Amino acid sequence: MSTKLQITQQETEDRQLRLIITVPEDRVEKALRAEVRRLGKRINVPGFRPGKAPFHIVMQRYGRDTFLEGIIDDLGQEVLAEALIETGIEPFARPVLEEVESTPLTYHITIPLEPEVDPGDYRQLRISVNDVDEEEVQAKVQEELVTLQNENKTWQPVERPIEYGDLVTMAIKITVNDEVVLENDDWDFIPDENDYTLAPDFDATFIGMQIGESKTFSTDIPEDANSPWAGDTATFEVEIKGIKTMVAPELNDEFVQDVSQFETLAELEAAITEMVREELEDAAEHQHSHRVMDALREQATLSYPPVLLDNQIDMLERQREDYYKTLGIENTETLLRLLNKTPEAYREELTEPAREELESELLLDAIAEREQFEISDYELHQFLADALLPDTEKLEELSAELDNNPDYRAYLETLVKRQRARTLLLAIAKGEDVPAPGEHPVLSAPEPEETNDKNEEDAASNAEAETSSQLETEEQASPEASDNN
Repeated sequence: MSTKLQITQQETEDRQLRLIITVPEDRVEKALRAEVRRLGKRINVPGFRPGKAPFHIVMQRYGRDTFLEGIIDDLGQEVLAEALIETGIEPFARPVLEEVESTPLTYHITIPLEPEVDPGDYRQLRISVNDVDEEEVQAKVQEELVTLQNENKTWQPVERPIEYGDLVTMAIKITVNDEVVLENDDWDFIPDENDYTLAPDFDATFIGMQIGESKTFSTDIPEDANSPWAGDTATFEVEIKGIKTMVAPELNDEFVQDVSQFETLAELEAAITEMVREELEDAAEHQHSHRVMDALREQATLSYPPVLLDNQIDMLERQREDYYKTLGIENTETLLRLLNKTPEAYREELTEPAREELESELLLDAIAEREQFEISDYELHQFLADALLPDTEKLEELSAELDNNPDYRAYLETLVKRQRARTLLLAIAKGEDVPAPGEHPVLSAPEPEETNDKNEEDAASNAEAETSSQLETEEQASPEASDNN
């Protein structure tokens, strides 16, 4: 009987390999015998002492499948390792057991393979950054100025009929069921067209009234109103005593001095213009980066196992969960209840952004490899410093991890190479001159400025000379020196 594994390979289009491994029956029997011995006295067969029944009788009584379950996992690990050595296959990620057939014992295993990534001729990509529209700049500047005015509005008296949104001061008397429930000579309220105060028609009653005008009217308070008189009919006696409206301050130098550190309106406008232009330039750069990466993905050829996308979706879900925790949402389960979404619908929603991020990372890794970037210790430590400052305690912790953990170092190198690849790609797209592959400079710590040791020594010598000279002068000028002379 053959003891050699029967191995069939079926490669799929999504960079996976299906291995069908059939285990020879004599090897299965050997494993079953070991399992029966392991179970020992727990196996009872009439006529035999516990654990002493012959193997074939145990099989007849309990059946082969009873013990097969106990050997499937361990034997599967053994035969998979042997099959990988025999075929020379190197899994890119953990193999997945899809199915097990019992007779003959056959394992169906899916093995993720390394992605195939071709970024194409990325050095020919040309996509310019959109210019900032000066009309948009000026429009946004005016918006900022108007917002600043609106934030500093004040109530000012007006001599006109009441309008929605005015601050109305009145004398008011409210009677419910022949009982005066409120009487106030200085009652303020703001009539609102959409959010009534006491009843739907209450606010509307005041529109058009003027200072000094009086009115008596009745209205039904809705039963669902947040009022002690809900469901009752109220009679109102009112006299308008004042009307105010929100007025924005005049935009001038005096106003600017009151609300900012600037002295003139022109200075404030110049500062806002610079801020707005920088924001629009940043937005244009951000949009340019997206357009370049979209163009790169369109021209590229990628094939990768589905497990990579699943992992990317998992990571994106964790990132969003961390973000929502800052908003007081405990976990993704809570979020899905609030959004009324199923986990499946939520993962589907994350699939496309996760795919874009995954494919961008794969392409940037491929570009970094083609460009032969070399990453120095200085660049890795600088990357950490830029990311973590001012958290110096965390920076020290991860700097030590970088120096002592090869896996963490490799992870950071990947991040830095991706960053450099993206920077290079954007420069290429803009038509800038960039180094040829393999000729990129290795970033190193800047040369320390010439130490001041020599200068300090010179200064010390000069100071010493000056001190000696001064002492000599003082000695010559002293009375003792004169007496000695």
